[in-house]
Amino acid sequence: MSPTFRFLVRCAIGALFSTAAMGADVATRSAAVADLLIPEVKAWRAYADLPALKPERVGALRAELLRAWRVSPARKTVEADGCNFTEQILPAGKPASNGIFREVDLDADGQPDVIYSGPARCTEGDLTVVWFGTKTGLELRYEFPARWQLLRLQPGREPLASAVARGCCSDPFDEYFHGTAENPRNKLSVKVTKSTQLPRVATPAKPLKAGAFTLRSSPAVDDRYVEGPSNMMEHAVFGNALCKYLAGVDAQVLAEEKDAAGRVWWFIRTDRDSGRLRHDAPYPVDAGWMLREAPASK
Repeated sequence: MSPTFRFLVRCAIGALFSTAAMGADVATRSAAVADLLIPEVKAWRAYADLPALKPERVGALRAELLRAWRVSPARKTVEADGCNFTEQILPAGKPASNGIFREVDLDADGQPDVIYSGPARCTEGDLTVVWFGTKTGLELRYEFPARWQLLRLQPGREPLASAVARGCCSDPFDEYFHGTAENPRNKLSVKVTKSTQLPRVATPAKPLKAGAFTLRSSPAVDDRYVEGPSNMMEHAVFGNALCKYLAGVDAQVLAEEKDAAGRVWWFIRTDRDSGRLRHDAPYPVDAGWMLREAPASK
């Protein structure tokens, strides 16, 4: 099986596994998953709640937005041949779509900043662009394109952000992270499958030092061998098993539920260095369900 064909097969599998779980409102699910996985940022301002620039305001800023973008190094890595990103979001002679630009003083310097965070238009996935306001106009300070969707922000002299990089081409994984606004991945990154069942109610996070366990996409034991996906992925896939971990994993318990048999399940997020203990992993993820064990909490 060629690498290209294997990639296309993986995309098809991702679509099969993720369609039902994602539902129609991808943005709503992303926000809910982010708040569950990274509860420490829930008090930050939601990007969706920032003031939206009205089309007439965008029109007044259009020339300045275009000027700053054209001199940015990020432009060359974002725009594909025959596709102009700014023509997609700032069409000449037409009003910009209402709500696609947001305004906030991200760096707390007293000057309003303009943010676009949404579809990349010219490439797969999402793109975030921040035009920082200065006394002499707008400027782009980040050299590299931000290929993610902003979820929450904490403005300040060193602004912070949480974001999601959604798997493209029906990739079954999404990656959630938080850190500096320039690079949200530099503090915490959590990968999860789109098909993972979310808990009904989150609980205050508590630390966990776990023994060996299987991480699952739902609070149930399903270890049936799945022949079709296993053949196509060239890796054995068993029911709702995502991966296995050796003993010694540090994690955070984020929710707790009981199944029909009365067994208690924990929804967990493994800590940053836990990948070294992961094995049997057709889905190398950092969050999901495990059966409660005792003793387990620190």
